[in-house]
Amino acid sequence: MKSRRPTAIYCSPLPHAVSTIAPLFNDDEVTARICYCSWLREVDTGDWEGKTYNQVADDYPELLEAYLRDPTQHQFPRGERLMAAYERASAAFRELVCQDNDEPTRIVLVGHPWINRLILTDYCGADIQDHRHIDQFPGRFTVIRYAFGEPELQSIGAAVV
Repeated sequence: MKSRRPTAIYCSPLPHAVSTIAPLFNDDEVTARICYCSWLREVDTGDWEGKTYNQVADDYPELLEAYLRDPTQHQFPRGERLMAAYERASAAFRELVCQDNDEPTRIVLVGHPWINRLILTDYCGADIQDHRHIDQFPGRFTVIRYAFGEPELQSIGAAVV
């Protein structure tokens, strides 16, 4: 089991993500370095933040329809463009996994559902239009294994047991 311990943990600085890794601070066997990364913060959905789908549909029907039609052109009201979030997260993730390491590395990313979907969309080479179809709910994890410079998606949206 010791060989499965992470060597680095990259965490969003937002409170929910930080509270997710808090138990690790009390575990003497966890020696991974922890890095707080702004690129893992959740997509800023502006005025849509905290609203249900039905509330957004009632309050912003035209904007929601535009988002569903083409998320790449969408700007959340008083929030960020989805493409800006995609570009920041996917570029940072690619840089992270392309680092040359002399020994095997096991990293943990602690992000948020929407930003995780965008990273996985890029990783899988899928069209950003398909990001909504990737299962990334809070409290779930995805495992990507890197061996000999090649990534392998081992599980997606798995529950913690």
